[in-house]
Amino acid sequence: MNRGTPPSLQQQGSLYLVGSGVSHALAPAIHNTVIRQIGANWTFSNLDVKSKEEALSYIRKDDFIGCVPTMPLKIQLLDVVEEMDEAAKAIGAINNIYKRDDKLLGANTDWIGILKSLKPHIPEDVDSEGLIVGAGGASRAAVYALAKLGLKTIYIINRDVKEVNDLKRDIEKGFKLASIIIPKLIHLETEEQAQQNFNVNAKERKAVLIGVSCVPDLEPSSESEKQASAVLKITLSQNNGILLEMAYKPRVTRTFALAEKHNWKVVEGINVIAEQVQAVWQLFAGVNLSETQIKAAQNELWRQASTRDELNCNGIPKSAAVHTK
Repeated sequence: MNRGTPPSLQQQGSLYLVGSGVSHALAPAIHNTVIRQIGANWTFSNLDVKSKEEALSYIRKDDFIGCVPTMPLKIQLLDVVEEMDEAAKAIGAINNIYKRDDKLLGANTDWIGILKSLKPHIPEDVDSEGLIVGAGGASRAAVYALAKLGLKTIYIINRDVKEVNDLKRDIEKGFKLASIIIPKLIHLETEEQAQQNFNVNAKERKAVLIGVSCVPDLEPSSESEKQASAVLKITLSQNNGILLEMAYKPRVTRTFALAEKHNWKVVEGINVIAEQVQAVWQLFAGVNLSETQIKAAQNELWRQASTRDELNCNGIPKSAAVHTK
């Protein structure tokens, strides 16, 4: 997939986080730190666009090196690349466009950030099942990451049945295309169903839940949102587990606080960006970053994150974000 020659570090080049409402995103913090460390004559900037066509006008420029598209461009730009990696095929979305021998290629590294954020906290030799809150774009990468961790059963908590059915359909189609074993996806629709699934008494339950929350930190308002919130409360109260909270500002979201209340290990979502940096730069420049370089980039991301207002899982201020999941 990465055969071929990446762009020269000496040529003047541009990379972008591209999407709607991304002008204040944190991506340049981590990527421009890497650019300085590897001595590339490149810049990474946020590119706020309103359409696929506007994004393409930059991708087709001579100085284009690569980009990180956000939703819905992760799906809309699939037909722009000549080849995709296994993860992109299975997930049905790309979050990296890069060049080899002037060909545009696509990859998905979202799942790597999710997997690497969770893996250090998962106990060995313990039965595990998955839990995903939400059924939007980020949930597909979460399913892929949990499947890569070997989980065969994944519970879904989401307000909308159609969204869950769409998720199941897309996962089945994508995983078959990539020849990956499809995990069993179980939609927990009601409090009664959650109680039955988890045998009411959490002390008798041996499996540890490995969870990813892919929804914004918003107060439930509709009846369906309140129902999903109630199901989540039961699920967290009756299980032990690890939860990756993809919404990372405020530092302690409603879901974060609820999980901690029930003694779950909570992993902050900004790790998902930080843990992708090695994989992303293997794509953009064909380089293997040293541990020192990775840490420097991650530390700059954390430093700038600490000075920002509320952000969503893409590092975008909630007030500016349009497509966040």
